[in-house]
Amino acid sequence: MASRKHRHRDILKAFAEQVQHCEAEACWPCTDWSDWPCKRPLRLEIHHVMGGAHRIDAPWNLVRLCSSAHQWVTANPIEGRVLCWWILHQRGAFDCKAIHAATGIHPAGWIGAKQAEIRLPWVANLAGVLLEVSE
Repeated sequence: MASRKHRHRDILKAFAEQVQHCEAEACWPCTDWSDWPCKRPLRLEIHHVMGGAHRIDAPWNLVRLCSSAHQWVTANPIEGRVLCWWILHQRGAFDCKAIHAATGIHPAGWIGAKQAEIRLPWVANLAGVLLEVSE
């Protein structure tokens, strides 16, 4: 039987093979590529939306980002989580019940509590849609 470490590595490897682009790229509201934080060539990384103790290798918790977008998501934890949840929603993997069961956090409650702290209008728009679909 494979060790837990090997199972996690296999899950992440399979996810990396399945998603071979920066998933944030389609969401970023730019009209000019100079506005996009991704630099060419892309170095792709896997981001756990719910990190720390909630760092679970599951489709509802994984997004593929280029290193620049990953840095942005990490540096902007509220906007970053909303963007990642939006990516999951677009992919059909935004599973509020699984998130709540694994973390104790319900996305609608979290978004509602953090909405006033969202600084970017385009992220606030994403949060509004997510709030509707997560209730």
